Amino acid sequence: MTRQAQWQLSKIAEGLCSICGRRPLETTRLCRECLMRSREVHAARNKRHPDRYRARYLAATAIRDGRLLRGPCEICGASKVDAHHDDYSIPLSVRWLCRVHHLDFHHR
Repeated sequence: MTRQAQWQLSKIAEGLCSICGRRPLETTRLCRECLMRSREVHAARNKRHPDRYRARYLAATAIRDGRLLRGPCEICGASKVDAHHDDYSIPLSVRWLCRVHHLDFHHR
């Protein structure tokens, strides 16, 4: 575990913001400034890749509603899987890959 990860875990254990170490909001683990910064970062990322954001949102909604069922990893059969989109224009067409094989797929 890296020093940064150890620091973040210690701040969470103390009940402080996991990014800066200040007092967090009651509903999150982040303080107001860090929460706003993270929202801005996510909003900017979603504006750069709107198709990817839309596909992830629609797939997550379909999983929640039971219209899309998680399957085992296509490679190793693991039950804890990520949804991988080969084509973001078809949001409900996903491949189920475990975290290891999903990261391996993207690093190739």
